[in-house]
Amino acid sequence: MKNKNKENSRLKMRIAGTEFQGITQKLFRFGNLSICFLVSVLVFTFASSSSWAVYGVPIINLKHSERLERAGKYLQAAASRELAADFYEFVSIPQFEDDMEYFMKIGEEDRAAFCRNTISGFQKSMKLCRNMAEKDIQKVKLTKEQIDKYRDRNRIRMLAGAEVYPVMHNGQMGVDVGALEKNGVTSEDFERAAEGRERTARLYEKITIPWALRESEILAKAGRTKLAKDYEDKIKDYRQKVKNHYKKANENRQKAEELRKFDDAEYVMKALDDNDPSIRELAVKKLIRDINYPGVLKAAKSTFADVSKMGKDALEENKRLFEAVKLDALVLALDSDGPDIRKIAIDQLEAMTGTTFGYLPDAGDASRQAALAQWQKWLKGKLKSGLSGIYYKGKDFDKEIITRIDRELNFVWNNKPDESLPEDKFSVRWVGKISIPKTGKYSISVEADDGAKIWLGKGPDLKQIISYWSEYSYAANKKEMELEAGLYDIRIEYFENSKKANMMLFWSSEDFKKQIIPEKNLFYVSLAQ
Repeated sequence: MKNKNKENSRLKMRIAGTEFQGITQKLFRFGNLSICFLVSVLVFTFASSSSWAVYGVPIINLKHSERLERAGKYLQAAASRELAADFYEFVSIPQFEDDMEYFMKIGEEDRAAFCRNTISGFQKSMKLCRNMAEKDIQKVKLTKEQIDKYRDRNRIRMLAGAEVYPVMHNGQMGVDVGALEKNGVTSEDFERAAEGRERTARLYEKITIPWALRESEILAKAGRTKLAKDYEDKIKDYRQKVKNHYKKANENRQKAEELRKFDDAEYVMKALDDNDPSIRELAVKKLIRDINYPGVLKAAKSTFADVSKMGKDALEENKRLFEAVKLDALVLALDSDGPDIRKIAIDQLEAMTGTTFGYLPDAGDASRQAALAQWQKWLKGKLKSGLSGIYYKGKDFDKEIITRIDRELNFVWNNKPDESLPEDKFSVRWVGKISIPKTGKYSISVEADDGAKIWLGKGPDLKQIISYWSEYSYAANKKEMELEAGLYDIRIEYFENSKKANMMLFWSSEDFKKQIIPEKNLFYVSLAQ
């Protein structure tokens, strides 16, 4: 009877793990990673008697085992160490191996190297865990029955980790798959969503299914056929999840292909006048996403009511942001392929500056280039030291609060950047230019708590070079590249979720070691005298 009760109890724990997975997935659909992480820790805390943070980084288990050893509780210490070792072997290492392969595939050598080094560290820690667990076992001369008992319990806990990790992994990589699928605008959005789905599927294949197969085999050999059958059913469910994720990934890639045309700036401008309202809507969203001020102005002047409203709303909701970028954006728009955009740029510049160079929207290419050169020379005279910082309430740029000039990005906010902002859950966009003193190889990096992204380029051709966008992210925060001497446009986005808040922008080159990018190399455009 006692054995039957034990079997029922263990089955309930396994069922609880399955129910927890369902809860976790629902939380992920709403994009709340922090809640999901908290729930996972609480569940593992409840399920564990020898370690209060089974899901957390295995090092927490190791610290706990050290306390147990000091208290002479060697049985519990051995269990905690073996649990950490199993987590390294069956969850952490396979996950980082998959990430390493992915980063190598897309040419992100820095991230691949990070994963490679992390795997090496995991392997050393795993070996140490097993050696120390063996010493704990020897100290108290555990019987086979005692060892089997705690290993059986550890396997139940491990299954919970193996079930949850594929779902949580995208959040740790800074990818909110659900939000991208629901609110995606660009081909890049759906490509990232597809990659996230594929990663989840692969982790089910590399972590969850192998662990469940292992557990099923152990139970079958022990004669516990009913529980073994339960695991076989679970494996069928996991394999169906894999199929579903791959199917969704394929749908996302098809959607990305459909949206590829929106990567062409000229197409987006023409799409504002498309007869299909869904095409017009996507065009406006893309212009807003790209902070394309002349394009949003064109949308606001559209004869289509839906386009006009979206454009006007965007201008109203992003006043500070567009104010910070508009001079530069309007000068660049003088060389646009569309005469309507050129007219908007000319009218706006002349109205703002009281200056005219006699340039007409329908001028020939030679006249356009001459006018552009003149205006760019004029614009260069308006550069001032620092970057324009637009500070928002909410970690998703929810509401503009203040604009200020930050001479350099070297912030450790013990309280908050400004009295008008909350201590937690705020975000910032910095826009301006960076002066590269000498042609050569540079490394640009960021240290941020919590997340940061950086775009760099000349004119409208901005490329994202860093994406470090997660509270739990281990994504690379450095980019090495060849840069020519001169001015580049730079845009930086940052968010703070909770507790510590810091943001530091560094560079290094063949001529100098890593340092904060100094004020003398950062600029914003201002009409102020």
